[in-house]
Amino acid sequence: MIRERVMAGQAAAKARGKRWGPPRTLSEEQEAELVQLWLSDEYTQQELADLFGVNLGVAKLAIYRVVRPDAPYLVSRPRSGGRRVR
Repeated sequence: MIRERVMAGQAAAKARGKRWGPPRTLSEEQEAELVQLWLSDEYTQQELADLFGVNLGVAKLAIYRVVRPDAPYLVSRPRSGGRRVR
């Protein structure tokens, strides 16, 4: 019963646009600028990370969200609602 209520609450929050996890390090405008600079072929990913003061992984994810939106690590996988049966 508790699990059902939690799942219903999470579904309602998701429908309202609620996001889980920590907030993104870069704003949408900063990500757009980072990607634009990357596409200009004047900077490496590491240089962009240093320029924006973020970790290399943050810069890569910002780039890959635009360049490779279908990448498996960016697409959320649906979870099964049931318990595992052993």
